[in-house]
Amino acid sequence: MNSLVEHYFSFKRQHRKNPRQQRDGLFYSKPANEKSLSQVVEETNNKQTRLLLMGLLNAYLQAKGPTDLRRCARPLLILEDPEGRLHPTHLARAWSLLQLLPMQKILTTNSPDLLGQVPLASLRRLVRQSDKTIATQLPIKGFGKDELRRIGFHIRFHRSGALFARCWLLVEGETEVWLFNELANQCGYNLAAEGVQIIEFAQSGLKSLVKVAKAFGIDWHVVTDGDAAGKKYAVAVKNQLENDQERHRLTELPDKDIEHYLYANGFEPFFKQMIKVPLDHPIPPKKVVARVLKKFAKPDLALAIVHYCEEQGPECIPLLIRWTLKRVVTMANGNT
Repeated sequence: MNSLVEHYFSFKRQHRKNPRQQRDGLFYSKPANEKSLSQVVEETNNKQTRLLLMGLLNAYLQAKGPTDLRRCARPLLILEDPEGRLHPTHLARAWSLLQLLPMQKILTTNSPDLLGQVPLASLRRLVRQSDKTIATQLPIKGFGKDELRRIGFHIRFHRSGALFARCWLLVEGETEVWLFNELANQCGYNLAAEGVQIIEFAQSGLKSLVKVAKAFGIDWHVVTDGDAAGKKYAVAVKNQLENDQERHRLTELPDKDIEHYLYANGFEPFFKQMIKVPLDHPIPPKKVVARVLKKFAKPDLALAIVHYCEEQGPECIPLLIRWTLKRVVTMANGNT
């Protein structure tokens, strides 16, 4: 097995000056400060790791069959949905072995865990169109180092499943994530089933996320506040519109933030009740919202708003929020 595999998995050319020099093969080749595949297998006491390697080599030998391969032949490893039969822990172990194989590898997967193990530059996202399926990828040259770092942290490590979505709903913070997701359920939408992923962009950068969505063929829509920061985000969206209509990509709240917008659109009794203020008390809205936010953390307030909507019925959800949810679901379904 060792001799056969070493022959066909050799990757470095022979040097004329030293024809007896050992070739760079499957088992004994290794980068500096890293273990070779043979060392990994010899040192592990895990039976699953050994079985995975034996299964891989067995599949290779069966694929080769009795055919004589040319000396310059190089194998191409193609795996289809390896997560289908593997526990996530075993999948990670299998991928660690596959990474040691010095060959080109093509994997199809529906596993966010596996996507998180692969550099963004190596990903190809298949997008089905009406008459064909296209492969999309991230153009690394179009991003700065800081952009790639933030995208890698927020998308690859923490939200790799977002790359499977059909549409991104980009919101400023955690409050909006809670509200739009839970209010969508009350409106009869299952965003995950519709292919919609809600992503907060304040830390990862709005412009970078829009560029990623465009590169991978993912539809997108942005919700911004009406304050100074929100207006800057809105300008960034308008600069990315190209031939799209503004309302197709952007929803601007007419108030300072989502809390002030809700207060002005039917939630005044809720906010005053939160701080035990009579409904007819002539207190400015700004002061009411400030006192509520001082008393309650934003995620807790968001959950309280959701509970209030459950009691009042979906009709109390402001029209702009319902319109935005309907828009992104329609975009995800491709009926734009």
